[in-house]
Amino acid sequence: MKINCISYSVLISVFFLSACSVGEDYRQPVTPEVKDWKNENPSIVTKQTKESVPLWWKNLNDTTLNRLVEEAVRNNYDLKIAKTRIDEARALSGRAEALLLPDINLSGSVTKEGNQSSRGGLDATNSRSEIGVSGSWDLDLFGGKRSESEASAANLGSAEANYRQALQTLLADVARTYVDLRTQQQLLLLTEKNLGLQKDTLRATKLQFEAKAAAKLDVLRAEAQVSSTSAEIPSIRAALAAKRHRISVLTGKSPQDIDKELMKSAVTPYFNDKVIMATPVAVIANRPDIQGAEFKLREQAALKNARTADIFPKITLSGFFGAGTASLYSGATPWSMAANLLMPVLNFGRIESEIEAADARKQQAFAVYHKTVLEAIEDVENALVQYTEEKKRYALLEQSVTAQREAVRLARLKYEAGDAVFIDVLIAEEKLL
Repeated sequence: MKINCISYSVLISVFFLSACSVGEDYRQPVTPEVKDWKNENPSIVTKQTKESVPLWWKNLNDTTLNRLVEEAVRNNYDLKIAKTRIDEARALSGRAEALLLPDINLSGSVTKEGNQSSRGGLDATNSRSEIGVSGSWDLDLFGGKRSESEASAANLGSAEANYRQALQTLLADVARTYVDLRTQQQLLLLTEKNLGLQKDTLRATKLQFEAKAAAKLDVLRAEAQVSSTSAEIPSIRAALAAKRHRISVLTGKSPQDIDKELMKSAVTPYFNDKVIMATPVAVIANRPDIQGAEFKLREQAALKNARTADIFPKITLSGFFGAGTASLYSGATPWSMAANLLMPVLNFGRIESEIEAADARKQQAFAVYHKTVLEAIEDVENALVQYTEEKKRYALLEQSVTAQREAVRLARLKYEAGDAVFIDVLIAEEKLL
């Protein structure tokens, strides 16, 4: 009875010790308090609501772009790589959790023994067989393995955040490249149209020169303008090809498999409505790069706790229970129980150095997290400034194009009436282009 009480006391002590852990509890880092965006403009920005459509690219109202986005999400290889990294992290997390539990194995053996005498005869042989169940359990008395499991779970969270980041980057790349493609197509059409007008002007100038109504200098200037405009077309076509090839790769295709719809010119899509913006708090909470940085911080904090636990002793319980038979003896029931203790005594500062290195990596992750938050705020603020100023620039360019078209028309009329020199026409056309 006394032995049983002692055994129960030991088991209860082990149970409570296994619930202990060393190291610091993880606390979410404090982020900068940003209530409103500094450069937010109510005339172009509307606040995000629960009803806001998260599929932002659909606001461009382009069916080809919508289809390309679907193909990219389905076939892009960067996204597939990010997905497999999630699978890898999930498997490693499951392995770390499994190490917290006992390891149980089924084992068996068959042995035949005998001796040969000096006279060449054989003594009696003995055959022995054994089968049973063995198990071992590393008691996680100070939370080292639990910390390793927490680190693996944080690594899984980081992989999932990286996948979301890859998805957002992919969506932006597809939309940006598609808009650039359509812009280059419109630029090519405009340049070819201007080239046609300049060739007409060149023919008219040559006729006037033959009729002694224009100078040779006017002809040379007209030819130079045609050559200059013609030289812009190859670079535009090269840029067009590069955009088409890029879209093919983003959608998981070979550059040779260029979509026929991308070969045809189409208008450049643009947002008709206001840009939907979330609050700074929501942006900081939902951006995948910030989430990934926090998961990395959580992982390094857990790994530091795991290294700290290496200072303390480790206890392993093991046991075996089975059945066996032997030809010289009756059947037996072999069993064994053992407890092993490992206590670091002299390691010449190895564990302390590992703890210091883990703490340094934790501090690095902490700095990376805050840097990521600040860069995220910077990205949004810069985007707001650029979008606001580009809207202003767009409106001014519209006014400039309207005025310059009228200037070209008047310059041509004056030149045809003999009231202006041809250089005035060339300058007006160049500004319009």
